[in-house]
Amino acid sequence: MGCGVASYITADRNGQYNGRQRRMNETSGSTAADVRVRLRFITRDPTIRVNEVPLAVPVALNRRGLSEVINHLLGIEGGTKGSAEEEEKDGNTTNASGYDFVIENQLLRCSLDKFLRATGLSTEVTINVEYYRTLQAPIEGTRSKPEDAWVGSLVACQGGREGGVVVAGGYDGKLRCYAAQDCSQSVGEWSQAHTGPVKAVAAFHLDTDDGGKGSVVVTAGKDKLVKTWGLSAAAAGTSNRKKKSTEIAAAAGIVMWPVSVLMGHENSVECVAVRGKQQQVLTGDWSGMMCFWKLEGGGETFSTPAFSSSTITSQKRKKRRMYDVQVGEEAAAVQAVASTLTPVSVLKAHSQCMSGIEWHQADVSRVFTSSWDHSIKSWDLERQDCVQTLNSSRVVTSLAASAGSLVAAGHPDGRLRVWDLRSSSTDNGVEGTSATPGKRVLAGCGSWISGVAWHPRRENVLAALTHDGLLRVWDLRATKPLHTLTAHEGKALASCFGWRTGGEEGAAWPLFTGGADGVVRSFEI
Repeated sequence: MGCGVASYITADRNGQYNGRQRRMNETSGSTAADVRVRLRFITRDPTIRVNEVPLAVPVALNRRGLSEVINHLLGIEGGTKGSAEEEEKDGNTTNASGYDFVIENQLLRCSLDKFLRATGLSTEVTINVEYYRTLQAPIEGTRSKPEDAWVGSLVACQGGREGGVVVAGGYDGKLRCYAAQDCSQSVGEWSQAHTGPVKAVAAFHLDTDDGGKGSVVVTAGKDKLVKTWGLSAAAAGTSNRKKKSTEIAAAAGIVMWPVSVLMGHENSVECVAVRGKQQQVLTGDWSGMMCFWKLEGGGETFSTPAFSSSTITSQKRKKRRMYDVQVGEEAAAVQAVASTLTPVSVLKAHSQCMSGIEWHQADVSRVFTSSWDHSIKSWDLERQDCVQTLNSSRVVTSLAASAGSLVAAGHPDGRLRVWDLRSSSTDNGVEGTSATPGKRVLAGCGSWISGVAWHPRRENVLAALTHDGLLRVWDLRATKPLHTLTAHEGKALASCFGWRTGGEEGAAWPLFTGGADGVVRSFEI
């Protein structure tokens, strides 16, 4: 459909594409279906790219109709997969792709006619329309067996078993590990990792010295301590010295051991962040103090120690064997092997409890922190100085930094506030200057926001958990959540993204959540 042909697409009464083409020199009426606007379709996904020559389409078309236009241009026959409500209404269950469309940094959620009138855009000019595959509703996956303790923190780790594991920090002081591919499989736990609730967990990945994949897990507790743990599965062909450890890994799925204890906080440690290549750790506590740590070693591998058989006790549980490292006299001897570290530097970051800490994903010296003192701060660690303060009108309960320059914050009033730190930025619909960073307030979630996480590949998409047990998926260019579903009975408290389950473009990513019901759940987004 080139510009020389001057052809256009027609629509039916419901704003749907009807597949017919006519020439612009034909006579037409004055109905909305005959009023046309020239659109240039652009995308960042090469697998769905069409000719970018402007195409005249009726303003009566809506998102569903435009999706069918794209499928027609791509040579895909059949209907278009839309929302569940649309499919139920239209009885359409075909597998053709659905798309979302962005005009002037806003998602199209009505007909072109209504959108153009609302935004004041003229039908006399060519309008650039960015499109991408629709983010389908999260697919509910598996769930763990309920435990007696709240799940207050989560992190996904490579190694341990195929697909990795999810480490959950409990309010009973325990660390529990679940298979990432099936959360119903509990693959191990460490009893009383902390003497109080585990408030935060983080992890970075290293290879083991026997050729396997492993992770270093960092935990923070109400007992004022920060601890690091090694986690791996021993590879085949391990030496006799590690034979016992290998057997444990084969049966239970993982081997986990204490590495170091980080002592320096005088209050409950509420948040933790890690930078793996540098093996650096940042922690924040209830009083607003922030500690910077440098872990020992600094190499790209770590050693898997051999545990004595007396340290590991096994017990039968419903057709499976699970190994629980008990904290007793023998385990205390293992604990004594862990080294003790002190912080490299200590800063008074906030006047009240710190609720979040995040490394800037591009600048190794830049860090973001949030607090109950209503502020978000940006720090230069080399200078040990606060370089920017973002003031809010509410307590900040959760924090997440994107791969770009966006910082999202959750609040007790149920609102998400997103800050864009770029100078004079208008991307993502968030405007601002270097002196006053852009801020956008998304519609209220209705309850205390306990966790925020950015989608690993969709820069404008984030997930939010709230105390009413709901999981909401947002796109910054929309005025309301894309999807809302129940994640937990009671409070939803923690979330983390895992790794993509498929290699194709647009494949779903796993999201794990934990709550006051003691359950770890998985979703695909």
